[in-house]
Amino acid sequence: IIQEPSGGPFYETFESVPSELKEGKCRIQASMFPPIGEGSEEHREALHQNCRRCLPHLMDTGGFFVAIFEKREEFKPSARMRRDDRQMQMQAQKRRQEAGEGAAAEDKAGGDVAEAGGAAAPGPDAAAAEAEEPWPSSASTAPCATQGLRKLTREYAQVKGNGSTWTEICRFYGFDDALAHRFVLRSEKDDRIFLLSEGVSQLLRAETRMPTRMVLCGVVALERAASCHVRACPWRLSQQGIAAVNALGLRRRISMSRGFLIRLLREKELTLAELRAAAAQGDVRGLERLFPPRAPPPPP
Repeated sequence: IIQEPSGGPFYETFESVPSELKEGKCRIQASMFPPIGEGSEEHREALHQNCRRCLPHLMDTGGFFVAIFEKREEFKPSARMRRDDRQMQMQAQKRRQEAGEGAAAEDKAGGDVAEAGGAAAPGPDAAAAEAEEPWPSSASTAPCATQGLRKLTREYAQVKGNGSTWTEICRFYGFDDALAHRFVLRSEKDDRIFLLSEGVSQLLRAETRMPTRMVLCGVVALERAASCHVRACPWRLSQQGIAAVNALGLRRRISMSRGFLIRLLREKELTLAELRAAAAQGDVRGLERLFPPRAPPPPP
């Protein structure tokens, strides 16, 4: 449905829009409505399968749609590249002609010397000329297709390259080291770590001729804690990305029965002894992941 630009009523179809609202600067257009009539079901199915809508209240923006364009072939060279290529070919041809004229002159001079004083052994300069490689063709002098490529954006850096941060996170939360490329932080602000999907991670590592600015990538997975236990990781889980992090195989995770969870929510605090007693009764599982058993003392 589309609302009147002045904040008036809503319209479900383009036909129901008054004619005066179809004209002017802020006019309502037919493309703002989903297709109807013959073939509309195919369009709706295609949109349902290949379209994603970004909700505005999550980022305080307007609603918008995202589309992916696939590059099927290389772009044709621009007029400037074609002009530069022609100039390089002409210069290469001119140098080959000059080299050929010089070689012909040397051959003629050598023939005169041979007629006057007999055959002479070739000198080092002649041997070097024979061994010299031919001038590269125009194909090899053409500009490289990947010339001038740069990273798509420099606003994000992998956490693994930031000192011992990734090592601490892996040791405490039990992440697989193969997931390192999916955890990044902003270059200018390193108090939040973002978790990326495989596709977005590949996009950030891509190269292009025209870099762009990436406003927000991924979901906030970890935040730097203001204070933490001496044995804890200084990075705490973010409520916003805890579901995505949990799907990666989070080691520090426990499950409990419904009754024990209600008790925890009501009392808010429970002692470690109460947790161990609940684990012994089967109401809590996974407690050993948080408190691994200590090794027995060595024999005297």
